[in-house]
Amino acid sequence: MEFASYFWIAAIILFAIIEVATVGLVSIWFAVGSLSGCIVSLFVPTLTWLQIIVFLAVSFLLLIVTRPIIKKYIIKKQIPTNADMIIGGQAVVEEAITSTNTGRVKANGLSWLASSVTDLNPGDVCVVQEIKGVTLIVTAIKKSGAL
Repeated sequence: MEFASYFWIAAIILFAIIEVATVGLVSIWFAVGSLSGCIVSLFVPTLTWLQIIVFLAVSFLLLIVTRPIIKKYIIKKQIPTNADMIIGGQAVVEEAITSTNTGRVKANGLSWLASSVTDLNPGDVCVVQEIKGVTLIVTAIKKSGAL
């Protein structure tokens, strides 16, 4: 076996290891492309450019054609949790929130820790922008005095 064949075998192993580590269904196609390059290297060991072209063509063709099909059947859609449904919804401030300290808000009947870049007073209505851990990140939409 020529050096090129060993190179392609090493590439197959490397791409397989990357695929196992990331599970993103990207590297596996390059492992198959490396296998194609290895097969070509066995028949024409001196045509390195042909091996590279076969590797690239097979890898990208498989990536473009089969990945969307595989993703559709294997990769499950993320199902939102009850907490995710709060995002975009309104909450009412229960304990004052300052830009440096968290307070509490009530959203969907539950009390949550909350933080904001602006100061909010009890009774203010705010919108939940995101959830970081167990803390809601909120922004004000109405001040309690404006109700």
